[in-house]
Amino acid sequence: MKSCMFAGLFRNSDFRTAVEGAAKAGYEGIEVRFAKPHMDFDTPADQLKVYSRMIADSGLFPASLYTFTGNYSVRSDREIDEVEFPNAKRVFEAACVLGTPLVKITVGGPSPHRAQNYHFEKAAFWHRRTAELAKTFGLKVVYEIHAGALCETVDSSMRFMNMVDCGNAGFIHDPGNMYIAGDHYGRFAVDRFGAKIMHLHIKDIKKIKDADGKDKWVHAPLNTGEVNHQEVFQALKDIGFTGYLSTEVNIDGMDPMQAAVHEYKEIRRMIDACN
Repeated sequence: MKSCMFAGLFRNSDFRTAVEGAAKAGYEGIEVRFAKPHMDFDTPADQLKVYSRMIADSGLFPASLYTFTGNYSVRSDREIDEVEFPNAKRVFEAACVLGTPLVKITVGGPSPHRAQNYHFEKAAFWHRRTAELAKTFGLKVVYEIHAGALCETVDSSMRFMNMVDCGNAGFIHDPGNMYIAGDHYGRFAVDRFGAKIMHLHIKDIKKIKDADGKDKWVHAPLNTGEVNHQEVFQALKDIGFTGYLSTEVNIDGMDPMQAAVHEYKEIRRMIDACN
């Protein structure tokens, strides 16, 4: 297992700052965020090549490209056909320039307790086409487990994955998101997902009360919240996972460099603690 930093930690800085921050903190990889101010659909290929060299020169591996393309289940067929599906092709082209083997495509909602069969069927149809397109580029697509999405729980995620039924499609396992959803995220989830886990997002979560006294979930520095990541890491090692663990923490008011260093140290400590 290898450490990785999601460039979104430095979402208020330029891409060079994100790359330099990841390298300085000690990470082995970086998860590239396909959104401003780092890059987007208007970023020319020559600039993407500059970014690719920047990553390589920093000694990092471009583990994944995180995009916001997708959400097929809640879009019209016309919007998908004219905008979102062509956008998928464009992010695959960008991934090839950057050298990222994985591309995150957004599954979208609604959450499984509100979804109808047609949400799953429509999403699976278009995500299958997207995965097949990615395969022509030599890429894999990954779907983030996320509260409020079709892929929210172990059961709903496996239902969706079985409907997509593509060998180059897998999950970004996100224990923090599954904790928020109130579902299994540890050994049970890892064993069920198995080889479909291609990447991970690592962030701790704690529950607080908002101004109205309602429950609210917020990010916390790793191993100060309520998510048992050590169990997840051990389960991953037991199934032979060798991919990247990408820190995704986003704490209001916390310096991103400080956050990057803290998360790196905790990730490495937990990797080293595995039997």
